[in-house]
Amino acid sequence: MLPKGGRKMKIRVGFLLLFCVIAISLTAQTARADSIVRVGACVTPGSANGVFTQGQYSYIADRGGLTSIDISIPETPNVTDFLGLEWPTGVFVIDTLAFLNGALAGPAFAIINISDPANLTRISWIIVPIYGGDEPKGIYATDSLAYFADGSAGFLIIDISDLLNPSILCTLDTPGRVIDLFVRDTLAYLADKDSLLIVNVSNPSNPSIIGHIGIPSTGAYDVWVTGNYAFVTEEDGFGGQGKVNMIDISNPTLPTLVKQVSMAATPYGLFVVNDKVYVSADDWWAQGKKKGEDKADIEGGIRVAYWEEPDSMNLLVSFDTPGRCRDIFVVDSFIYIAAWDSFIIYKYISTGIAESDKKVKQTTSFFITYPNPFSNQTTISFVIPSKSFVSVEIYDAQGRRVKDLAGGYFVPGRYEIIWNGKDNNGIEITSGVYFVKLITKSGMIRSEKKEKIVYVNERRQR
Repeated sequence: MLPKGGRKMKIRVGFLLLFCVIAISLTAQTARADSIVRVGACVTPGSANGVFTQGQYSYIADRGGLTSIDISIPETPNVTDFLGLEWPTGVFVIDTLAFLNGALAGPAFAIINISDPANLTRISWIIVPIYGGDEPKGIYATDSLAYFADGSAGFLIIDISDLLNPSILCTLDTPGRVIDLFVRDTLAYLADKDSLLIVNVSNPSNPSIIGHIGIPSTGAYDVWVTGNYAFVTEEDGFGGQGKVNMIDISNPTLPTLVKQVSMAATPYGLFVVNDKVYVSADDWWAQGKKKGEDKADIEGGIRVAYWEEPDSMNLLVSFDTPGRCRDIFVVDSFIYIAAWDSFIIYKYISTGIAESDKKVKQTTSFFITYPNPFSNQTTISFVIPSKSFVSVEIYDAQGRRVKDLAGGYFVPGRYEIIWNGKDNNGIEITSGVYFVKLITKSGMIRSEKKEKIVYVNERRQR
C-alpha cells in the first residue's frame, strides 16, 4: 500500500454546491471562420496555475495543493478532491501518478498517487534548490526520471526509479532562469527566460547544452515541440504584446527563428495539436496597478494560431475569457483552462469549412480501430476509394508523435494495420489515451481523420 502524506482537505457537498458553476453555452460568432464557446466551469480551492487532463479527469496545480476535477460531463465539471501541498505551479500525469513542480514554495518536487481521483495521496517529496525570481512550472517524467524547471537554480534531473525515495541525479546551471521545459527522446528544450536552450540528456547524469537561441523582450515562458519546430511563448513587459515564436530545430545545434505572431496579451500556457497552436494569455496591468484588483489594461484569454511548414503562422481566433488565463490543455476539440480562481472548459469550433469538408470525405470512406481499449494489439482498418498518399501515425495526449505506422501511396482498397503498443524505438508505451491519425492526400484534396484509443499496458502497471 502506498503511504499517505500531505495535508488533506475533505471535499464536502456544501463545497461542491457553493463552488460548482454551470456555464451557459455561447453562440459562435458567425463572422469568424473558427470560434470558441464556453462549455462549463467550476471554482477551484486554490489558485489554478497548471492543468493536465487524462481520461475523465483534469488535475490542477492549484497553488496550495493538487485538485482533481471530474470532467465526464463537460457542462458540469466538479471538484472530486484536494490534496494540500507546497504550492505547486506545474503538474504532469502518467497513468496513476502525478508529478508536481512546487518550486514556488517549499521548494519541493512531489509524487502523488491519483489511482483514485477522489482520494489523492502523496507518495513522496524532496526539497529542491531554492530559486530566485519568476515562477518556474515545467515538469516532465518517464518511468525512471523526472525533469524539473527550477528557475535561477537551473534544470534538475531526478531519479524516480524508487517512487518512495526520489533523489536529484544532477543539476544543470543555465545562463537564465528555467521556467518551462519539453522533453523529447534524448533532448530537453528549456524556456530559459532570455533564450531557448536545447540540452542533450542522453546521459542523465551529465546533461549538456548543445544549442540555444535568444528570446527578446522579457523572455521565454513556455515551450512546445512538434516535428522540426519549437514554439515558445514570449512575455512582454511594455504593453502586454507578448508573442509566440516559431523556431526551426531541425539542426538542434543551430535553432533558427522563422516566425513571430503577436498574442495581444501575456502568453503563459502553450499547447500544439496538429496545425493549431493554442495559447492561454494572461491579463496585463500597467505598472502601479494591482493584478486581480484593478481592471486589466489588456484582457487575456485563449488565442489559436494556424501554422504550416516551413515558416507560416497566423492568428485565427482571439477569445477573451474571465479571470487570469494561466495554463491550457487540449483534447480533441475541448480546451481546458487553469484560470487562477477557476477551471474552465471551452470548445473549439471550425465553422468555415463546410464545402471543403464535403470534398475531404471523398478521400476516406471508412476508418475504425478495434479493439478499443486494447492491451496487446489493435487493428486500424480503413478504406481508400482512390489512389492517395496515406500516412498513419500514433500521437500521445500531448500531441507528440510516438509511432509511424504507414507512409506512402496506396491504391484503392481496404487496409488493416496492426499496432502492438510500441513506439518508434520499439519500447512499450505507458498506459493512457492516444490518438490514431489517418492522413490522405489525393491531388488537391487532403483528408485528416483522428480517433481516440485507450492503451492498457498490463506489464507496466504499478
